[in-house]
Amino acid sequence: MTSMSRERLEELLAGLVRSGGTSLHLSAGNQPWVRVAGRAVPTGDEPTAPTALATLAGELLFADHLARIERGEEIDVVWASNAGVRFRVGALNHADGLGLVFRRLPEKAPELRDSELPEL
Repeated sequence: MTSMSRERLEELLAGLVRSGGTSLHLSAGNQPWVRVAGRAVPTGDEPTAPTALATLAGELLFADHLARIERGEEIDVVWASNAGVRFRVGALNHADGLGLVFRRLPEKAPELRDSELPEL
């Protein structure tokens, strides 16, 4: 198993953006993977050590978020990479341990007129 440093996270997220992918999935004891064109694609990295993922979560999240995860709650927060790309980060404990999912957010919020809602 390998560690998951903040630097490696930034590299994985940059690769996700370059590939047009939509999400990066990190799970304790498992290999990271990305979702590209609706398909799950492994990154080729070694499985992430549970302690390394917990350390990374401690660098990215506030203490109250970490406490909620420990109590079995799921959290969703918005986080920006060093490149300024925004992600919705979901974090939870599951059967294998901690899991983090980074879902890329659009650069621009959608316009209400593009939502296909009926007019009032």
